[in-house]
Amino acid sequence: MGRVELIRALGIEYKRMEIEDDCHIVVADAHCRYHHSAKYDEVCASDAHRGVANRIVKFSYEVIRDADGKVLANGETTHVICGSMAPKTLPKKYETVFNSVVAPQPDRIKA
Repeated sequence: MGRVELIRALGIEYKRMEIEDDCHIVVADAHCRYHHSAKYDEVCASDAHRGVANRIVKFSYEVIRDADGKVLANGETTHVICGSMAPKTLPKKYETVFNSVVAPQPDRIKA
């Protein structure tokens, strides 16, 4: 959810990337470290950061409990940019948007 909302916050419609540019962001690796538990229906936020290098996009995440600001979990996913399910370079128009912020600030998403 954090990754999709981050992409949306950058002004990119992921579905349009797939349809118009045959550009898919395929998960190649995922890691998560749980630090503290959350209760069902507890309000939390997810911070997502990104990094782009040619055919690879990395996202890192933190899940933070609103009530006390405690980091409940953090992790990262690595994605390969694919077209017709074969690796390809991320189209420049998306790379430019992903890298538009020199020092990216977390994009907080309510979960």
